[in-house]
Amino acid sequence: MYAQYLMLKLGPGMQVAGDKLADQFAPAFKAAKGFNGVTFFGDYEAGEFQLLALWKTKEDYEAFQKVALPQFKQAVAAIAKEPPFIKLFEVYQPKA
Repeated sequence: MYAQYLMLKLGPGMQVAGDKLADQFAPAFKAAKGFNGVTFFGDYEAGEFQLLALWKTKEDYEAFQKVALPQFKQAVAAIAKEPPFIKLFEVYQPKA
């Protein structure tokens, strides 16, 4: 399994915009092959918005990124303080 972490800096006072982005992109996650859950969270005071999504395979994640990332970047282009930070991690799940 893989975990995708994304951080987007919009700045203070952008809670409504950050929540709207989560609402806009949540259905795309849910419809994607290999999707295994997403949690949106943030520091509203600082205007930092994050997500953690789980994927069954790296290939599933990469296929989703090819479609969703250009759409996401276009959606945030006018409001983001900097490009989104995105990192993929391999997940270790202990047997016990």
